[in-house]
Amino acid sequence: MNTLQHLPIEYITDTKGFSKRSDRRSREIAMLWLVTQGHTLRAEIQRIAAAHFNTHHRSGALMAVIPSLAEKEFLYSEKLSVPGVTNHDGLLKLTAVRLTNTGRELVSCLGWSVKETELERMIRLHEKGKTENKHTAAVLTFVYHARLRGWEASVMPKIETGNYRYAPDAVVTKGDREYHVEVELSWKVADPKWRNMARYRGVVALCARHENHQKALVGDVESVIGANAPIISTNLRTLFKDVQEEPLGELWLERW
Repeated sequence: MNTLQHLPIEYITDTKGFSKRSDRRSREIAMLWLVTQGHTLRAEIQRIAAAHFNTHHRSGALMAVIPSLAEKEFLYSEKLSVPGVTNHDGLLKLTAVRLTNTGRELVSCLGWSVKETELERMIRLHEKGKTENKHTAAVLTFVYHARLRGWEASVMPKIETGNYRYAPDAVVTKGDREYHVEVELSWKVADPKWRNMARYRGVVALCARHENHQKALVGDVESVIGANAPIISTNLRTLFKDVQEEPLGELWLERW
C-alpha cells in the first residue's frame, strides 16, 4: 500500500478550503493525496492514514475526513455492495471515492499529479457503459485485501495476448509470485476464460463470493482444464472474516 512518508503536508499553509485546525487539515490533505494516487476505497485510505498518524483506522478523527471532503465537494462518494459478504443490514457496503472537478482544480493548485483511481479504471476498462457495480465492488475488495496481506495488487492489468481474448480482473505480486486473477460472481463460467488463463499463465487464480461458491468454481475449472494447470482460489467472505484477526491469514485459502 502507498505510504504518506513523502507527502510534505507542512508546506501547505493556505487552507484552500481545508480545515483551519492544523491537525484536521493534515488528515484532510493526506487522505485527499491518497485519492490522487489511485486509492478509492475509504477503508483502505483510512488504514494508510492511520498508520501514518499513529492512530486507529476507525478513530472518530479519521472517520470524519472523507465525509468532510465530500461535503466540501472535493470528492464524490458512493456505496458499493460487496457480493457474498453480509452484516446486520444485508450486503456489506464499502464507500468508494474519486475526485470531483472542484477537487481536481484544488490538487492542481497544489501541484499534484492525479492518477486514475481503481474505481475509474474498472468503469473505463471493464464496465464500458454497462452497470456492473457488484462485480466492480468485488474486484476492488479483492485487491484491497491482497494489499492488506502484503501483496502488490492492481485492477485490469494491461495484457498482450496475441490472437486470443484474455482480460483478467486483477494482478497480484509478492516476491517471485505473480498471478492474474478472475474475480467471479457467476456460478458457471464460459469455458474459454479458464482455458485462456491456464494457457497464458500456467495457473488459474480465482476469487469467489463465499466458500460454497469457491468450491463450485474450482469444480468448474477442473472440468475445463483437467490437470493441465494448478488452481489457486480464495473468497471474499472468508477474507473479510479473517481481517478481524491479527496477524492476517494467507490470501490464497485453497491450492490444488
